[in-house]
Parts: sequence; C-alpha cells; structure tokens
Amino acid sequence: MLCLERNEGNELIMNIHIINGYQKPNMQIDKHQSGQSMTGLLSLNMVKSMTETLENLGHDVSVTYLSEGMNISDELTKINNAKLLIFQTPVYWMSTPSNLKKYFDDVYINAKGLLYKDDGRTNGGKYGSGYLSHSKYYILSTTWNAPEKAFERGAFFDGKSADDVFLNFHLAQKWVGMYPLKSFHLYDVFDSHFNYSKMEKDLNSHLLTQLSEIKK
Repeated sequence: MLCLERNEGNELIMNIHIINGYQKPNMQIDKHQSGQSMTGLLSLNMVKSMTETLENLGHDVSVTYLSEGMNISDELTKINNAKLLIFQTPVYWMSTPSNLKKYFDDVYINAKGLLYKDDGRTNGGKYGSGYLSHSKYYILSTTWNAPEKAFERGAFFDGKSADDVFLNFHLAQKWVGMYPLKSFHLYDVFDSHFNYSKMEKDLNSHLLTQLSEIKK
C-alpha cells in the first residue's frame, strides 16, 4: 500500500522507489576516457545523494541497481507501494541502456492487472487509457555526454529537448498511468570542468521542488 502521511512541517511522507539504470558498456575503455559516468560512479553517487536527501526528509526509499539484476515480483511490489518512482540513467546512443529497456519489457508486461487492465479500447475507450490508477508520479534523471548547446536550433538535436529524445520512455510511463514531474538532465558530464558539488546541489534542489508538486 502507498505510505502517505504528513510530518510536523505538513509535508507529505511517502514510499519512493529509485531505479538506477546504469549498465557497464561492453567495450574496452582507455584510462583517459573512463570518467565517473562511464564507470557508473556518477549514477551511483547521484542515487546515493537522492536517497540521503529523501530519507532525511522522512521518506521510505528503496533502490534497485539494474547492473546487479532484479526480481520481477519484488519490483512489482515496490512499484505498487511507491507514490514516486525516480529513474536515474546514463544516455547511451540517444536512449537508455538496454537493461532499463528490459526492465520495462519484463516488469511492465507483468503489471497487467496491477497498473493497467488493457490498452484502453475496451467498451469504446481511447487507446492508452487502460491504466488502473493515476496517482503515481515519476522523475526521469539523465546524464549526457552531449553539451546543453547541442539541443539548440541548428545544432545536433536541432531544437529538440532531452525529453523529446526520451519520448518513448515518457509514453511507457503514461501507459501505466504515472504522472510526470519535471525531469533532471545533466549535460557534458565528461568535461574536465564538470562541477560535482554544483550538480549535487542542483539535483537536491530539483528534488525538493518536485516533491512539493505531489498531491495526496
């Protein structure tokens, strides 16, 4: 069941499940190329920072590290109990690592009857409206090699946003009835001037802002 209480500051306390989608690339990496993101250290540290921030606020946080494997039944229970899901993932070839795609393939297909009943067209409904609840939220948090300027008009992504690139990801969450909170995108993570302390501050500030958007 969802854990929904309020603390002394009248803030909503809830179960939160974090999925770390990092997957080690199947390649040999030269020492000068192996930064935090490629080794998984950046994603790990971001998850640890989010977990600490959320637990300090009184939330009950569970974490799945897909690089260590996962149990479908356990994931269904964690998702069912959670009010908020956070997906932390590096960006591989303009998408998620294959293990996060497999997570949806394996877990969401088994969530029929829990998160959704069908494709929504039963009894004349609209396609994609078959979810059973619209009370869960999610945050997408990504790390990119691409600089933020690459998303400008005329640059590589030609005006498309990071969320535009992740349209398939967002549609998968919409299918199971989850409501999107604002994504957190971290750019140019291999740059030698990457500021970890600023990232951590920005990430935690983003979390606090988005938590205030969640309604009981």
